[in-house]
Amino acid sequence: MMEKTGETVNLVCFEDMEAVYIDQISNTKSLLRMFTRVGARVPLHSSGVGKAFLAGRPPAEALDYFRSARKQRYTKTA
Repeated sequence: MMEKTGETVNLVCFEDMEAVYIDQISNTKSLLRMFTRVGARVPLHSSGVGKAFLAGRPPAEALDYFRSARKQRYTKTA
């Protein structure tokens, strides 16, 4: 996939309301790179892959996630 798209590719599994990064293949020739540590765990609402996962879940399940998730800010406000 990395060779076909020219983008960094992450393999992720979902566990305990988090995305867990299992493996990563980087395109070292790309000017735009994503740095994620293999083994890192992130809340579903704070990652692109987590949001894509939630978008594919039944609406009631996604709503349950947002109701119960601990919503912590990870970026600074302007």
